[in-house]
Amino acid sequence: MNDALSGVIPLCVAGCDFRVAGTGLRQRLVSTPEARAALLAGVRGADPEAGLVMLETCNRIEWVVSAAQPQWVGQLLAARMMAAWEDDPDAAAGTPYVYAGMEAATHVLNVVAGMKSLAPGEAQVAGQFHAAVNRAQAEGASSPVLNGLAVAAGRVAKAAARVGFRGDHTFGIHGLTAAAVSQHFAGAVTPPVVGVAGMGSIGRKAADLLENLAKARVLRFNRTVGPEHAHVWRPLSTLASHAAQLDAVVMATGSVAPLLNNATFPLEGRGKKLLVLDIGIPRQAADAFAADPRVIYRDVDDLLTVKVDASHLARAGLVDAEVAREADRFARFCRERSLVGLLQTTHRQRAEIIQTRIPGMVEALMGACDPAVKKQVEDAMGSLVREYSNDIFDAFHEALKKTWSEP
Repeated sequence: MNDALSGVIPLCVAGCDFRVAGTGLRQRLVSTPEARAALLAGVRGADPEAGLVMLETCNRIEWVVSAAQPQWVGQLLAARMMAAWEDDPDAAAGTPYVYAGMEAATHVLNVVAGMKSLAPGEAQVAGQFHAAVNRAQAEGASSPVLNGLAVAAGRVAKAAARVGFRGDHTFGIHGLTAAAVSQHFAGAVTPPVVGVAGMGSIGRKAADLLENLAKARVLRFNRTVGPEHAHVWRPLSTLASHAAQLDAVVMATGSVAPLLNNATFPLEGRGKKLLVLDIGIPRQAADAFAADPRVIYRDVDDLLTVKVDASHLARAGLVDAEVAREADRFARFCRERSLVGLLQTTHRQRAEIIQTRIPGMVEALMGACDPAVKKQVEDAMGSLVREYSNDIFDAFHEALKKTWSEP
């Protein structure tokens, strides 16, 4: 990777994933539109040109910011994350990571490629990052630098699929969920009955894998059920009526408040324990429900111990090479933007000096002189400024030419 490019990337990342912070800490950082607007206002208070993309998945929360002083902004973001945890008893166990410049760009590209996922090689995170950028654009929070990063991320995601590191439909949190159910009920005489709550992308894939790989009988629940799904989905409000027949429940909704409690899922009279796989962020089960002795509760962090096929990891080196290429390409994009912006600023400043400041100076110092003499002085001073600035412009153009000619 070209170290000469590292200082020109105005990018930072502050975040936490399953490696550095548990589910309880991560869920405190899940945003609302109001929270995103407030964070953007704070970032732009320090840098009016800054952009913000907030990536929120079941196993990571990351704030990606383009800013002129990325190291400083990254530390501010990390401090804000820690402030959200200050009254949490688990706060001492979690520390946000901060990346800046080339390190930040490489990190984001690795995340999108599935290299840093709970299930390495998952495809979902690429779509989640794309959706986060789209949301930032719709909310006026993105920037040209972040939009350029999104283009680079799209190329990396396609490359990871092309080399075979990702793309198998079993990779991802849904695959780990199906594997966990299979392992838990291994040896059972009859197939388990599993309820899957939340028919978003992950919930639908988990339900399909539970049927195909875990050989479970799956009941699908969703908050809304349109006519096209009425024959296979059930309203989430009816979950309680199916409680007695369910051996396990997979919670994959995006609810901001816990949905599983004794009212929504009665435990009375059960002759068997209920396996709960809570793969939502925030947590979808109330604390008292999760701690009930009739419940075996597992969240996203518990899936770390699930054994899955990892033969695709042999191709990780190919993804590393693609990430390095795209990181350099993104760095050149940032350098071009920096040089072009500097060139435009210098052009504006030269015009302002020649058209305004020199005439004003001449008038102040030579107001009583012959107008023709004043005009000659203005022209001479303007020529000096043009000659000097032309050398600067030539240097800019040579730098841009070198950038564009690099492989």
